[in-house]
Amino acid sequence: PNNNLITITTKPSYNTPGYMYSINPNKKDFKKVLGKINGLTTLTSPNGKLVLYTSNNLSLNIYNTETQETGSIPIKTLPEKCVWSINNDIIYCAVPKFVNTAFQYPDSWYQGKLIFSDDIWRIDVASGTGSKILDPLLSETDSSLKENAEPIDGTKLALDKNENTLFLINKVDSFLWGLRLK
Repeated sequence: PNNNLITITTKPSYNTPGYMYSINPNKKDFKKVLGKINGLTTLTSPNGKLVLYTSNNLSLNIYNTETQETGSIPIKTLPEKCVWSINNDIIYCAVPKFVNTAFQYPDSWYQGKLIFSDDIWRIDVASGTGSKILDPLLSETDSSLKENAEPIDGTKLALDKNENTLFLINKVDSFLWGLRLK
């Protein structure tokens, strides 16, 4: 996440406990941050103090590495469908409209056995609350379905340096999308 911190997470799988480690390359310090979480996937904040993570049930959590406290976020998605703001206070995520519990997460999504249809959410880290900022399938003027609308299964989210635009790759067709935020 930054020049003084490297984070490593074991390859996630539904029935396998996952672990996350941190390395300070200057001190050559190696330590376990999270562990024994089936299906663990993570995304560390730019300052390295917060870790967005989920288990095989896709419920998002934030772990504070300094206080060692965990808070939950009331949405279901994978951290690789999210991006942190540069100030570590906002998270943008592609959030599935529907999560089918018949699948094994994250394996089924990685293997392409399912495609999500995502909404775009903005999450305030301090309060742990989120709000939907875009439904790509709905018209912004009258909330009807857009003509020729296609589902977006967002991954590899990124923000421009001024955080005016959110970029993502649609896993369905590998096209790049951009959303003006301001």
